[in-house]
Amino acid sequence: MINVAVRPLKKILVIDDEIYGIRADRIYTVAKDFFEELRDIHQPLTISLVNFLVSNSDQFDIDLTLGINNIGPTDLYSQAISKKIFKENAPEEILTELQSLYDENDNVLKIREVIEEAFPSNSYEVSLLDKLPQNAYDESYLEDFDLIIVDLYLLPQQDDPTSTSYLNHISNFPNLPPIIIISSHFNNLDIVNTSAYFRKTNLSATGLSTLSKEKLLSNDFGSMGLQLMFQKMSNQRAISNKTRALIQTWKQTLTDTVESFSETLWKLDASIMQQLYNDAIEDTQSFDDLLNSFLSKELLWHMEKCSNLKVAMAQLSEGFSQADNINLLTYEVDVAAHRSMLSHHFYIGGEQVVELWRVYGNGRHQRTALKDLNKNLLTVLPFGSVLKSDTATGNSFIYINITQPCNLANFPRSVIKSENSPNSIMLIRAKITPKTNANFIPFNSERNISIFELIDNYGNILQAYDVDPQSSQVISLGLTDLLSFIKLQKLSRVGRIRPEIAINLQQQVAINLIRPSQSRFKRIGLRKVVVLLKKRGESEPLKFKQGEILNVVESEKNKITIPGRESLDMSLWLFKLLDDVSFNIETISEVLSKPLSLTAKKTIFQNIEIQFYEIDNLANALQKLRSMSGSKELNLFIFIEKAP
Repeated sequence: MINVAVRPLKKILVIDDEIYGIRADRIYTVAKDFFEELRDIHQPLTISLVNFLVSNSDQFDIDLTLGINNIGPTDLYSQAISKKIFKENAPEEILTELQSLYDENDNVLKIREVIEEAFPSNSYEVSLLDKLPQNAYDESYLEDFDLIIVDLYLLPQQDDPTSTSYLNHISNFPNLPPIIIISSHFNNLDIVNTSAYFRKTNLSATGLSTLSKEKLLSNDFGSMGLQLMFQKMSNQRAISNKTRALIQTWKQTLTDTVESFSETLWKLDASIMQQLYNDAIEDTQSFDDLLNSFLSKELLWHMEKCSNLKVAMAQLSEGFSQADNINLLTYEVDVAAHRSMLSHHFYIGGEQVVELWRVYGNGRHQRTALKDLNKNLLTVLPFGSVLKSDTATGNSFIYINITQPCNLANFPRSVIKSENSPNSIMLIRAKITPKTNANFIPFNSERNISIFELIDNYGNILQAYDVDPQSSQVISLGLTDLLSFIKLQKLSRVGRIRPEIAINLQQQVAINLIRPSQSRFKRIGLRKVVVLLKKRGESEPLKFKQGEILNVVESEKNKITIPGRESLDMSLWLFKLLDDVSFNIETISEVLSKPLSLTAKKTIFQNIEIQFYEIDNLANALQKLRSMSGSKELNLFIFIEKAP
């Protein structure tokens, strides 16, 4: 006898208070007029209902001796109205009044039908629950499932009527299955497409996804979309849990570090801080700059020694390496947040804009201005200061102070009159180019480019720039020349580059001695597209999502990636347009999930061809397509708006 291994069924947990029908609190709301009329026992409708129930008393477990007007809507519905015999035999005038109630009940039951169709019993074990089970907070119970589908409005709690508190409670479980939140009321909470909801639940956006019931029931998504969504989320389960573990470890590290760091602060107390203050005063440099430099490094040291953080990072790194660069199913591609983070890598935060040309110009006597500038140079122009002109060239160049702090300190230390001082200030000129989120900027090992966000004194980002230092354009100025240069160029100090980055610029200037090191960053761009399709033999194009303008990510040079949610919807759309349904939808999804070249056609199954066209105005895409044709069964044309 040959033993055949039985493949274990995948387990799906569904928790929805309407999985078995309309909620009890909705019964009266939906059929309010009907139940209000029953309060009057003399109404024809009431008499008709009572007569029907009496004549069929053996079919209904209902006590009419209480009086029909004393039986609550929930009991009346569960004991009579919801029964099949009632729907088939009750008087027409009663059924008409109850039609809206039956319609809503049928609609909520369709959710169950779609779920059961997506996860058939021969491959899945589906647990359908209308409330949280007793072991809902049991780690081993939840981790045994391959997917959890939970209703947004899970419990009628006073402080939180949604499932947020429950999800937050289980967020510490290390091996959570993927979770899909379903609801008809996402718009009421404004949680779709925002990281705020994921922050509240403490769950990674790769492990928690929202799905409206309207979309779940739509022909374009349905059971096939739910199944494909499950497959994608299952593939990223490990990454999701490891990402969440890293974020939670970071949060705990910050909490623990505050305690150990505070001990250092109290040990320093006022006497040592006073010594640091005296050191700053002797060199006329900023006391807060000096103290914060020491304290930030002390804080960093306490964080660097956290072994749990290193382990969490290593585990996430391993997860990404094993995932083979999959197109993660997430809700947001926040290019602005990514670029701001890169800017923070290069530039110090909290710097105030100082209009130096007004401070040291504006009618001040030359000698007075020189004396003040000489005395306060370390405060006015610290190492790494970014200077921007208010003249016409201000949108083309900035200047960065790469003078060593010890050389800056020589100015106030010098006994020689400032105008005759042998010391000099070294500024490197850098090209600046305004950049939008639509631009993809590849890594270039030959250029030390950084991102600079020009911020006003209220914290508002005025403009983001690419900063390209010109190593051959270094200006060396004595104090007198520096003052004249500030006035002539109308220079303001608009920021400050981090010391380690400023040192890289020094190395770049001395390129013949040492090659500068830099971090590798590619900055993704956001492009706008319209997706249209022509079927072979048909003249009128079909519109994906009614011709809606969509966002795609330019992740490599001349390559775009369709975000996870859009690629999922597009896979379903194309599959349903194929005449031969024997093709594998997963192959379509796999192709659309990977970066697509803008310069080459892509063929799937020899039946689907994808082509890209760049145009100035997406509004003209449909008109342009009408004059074009394709040789495949499905010819997919993706029109992409030219980047500015």
